[in-house]
Amino acid sequence: MSSEQRRRDQYPLRILSPAGLTVQVNSNGSLRRMDHGDIMLNLFLGNEMEPPPANLYLRRQGERLDAWPLLGPQSGGAAQCDEKGLRVRGACQDIRFSVSLVLAESTPAWFWHVELENTGAPPQRWT
Repeated sequence: MSSEQRRRDQYPLRILSPAGLTVQVNSNGSLRRMDHGDIMLNLFLGNEMEPPPANLYLRRQGERLDAWPLLGPQSGGAAQCDEKGLRVRGACQDIRFSVSLVLAESTPAWFWHVELENTGAPPQRWT
């Protein structure tokens, strides 16, 4: 079995918090499911082929509204995941992004850490 096949066989990868929150992540950085105990927190399971219904989006404000998903197959980002968390890094137009999923240790909560860097000349307004 090749190392690429072994990598694919590892997914969905489970991230566990000491407070009982479990997140399953697909190889492309999309969330498959989130659970606390025996309760599934998301309504639909995410998969490798379609973007998940729940996502983070980078939206540019201005004359027209542009939006880019930051997770999943359409994000253009590279996902790195281990048992402690998820990080997706990529770029859309002149914005570099880094998104990290962090699970709280003492309570069943999660946090998204988002970093943006404008690599272009003119200032931009994003939300």
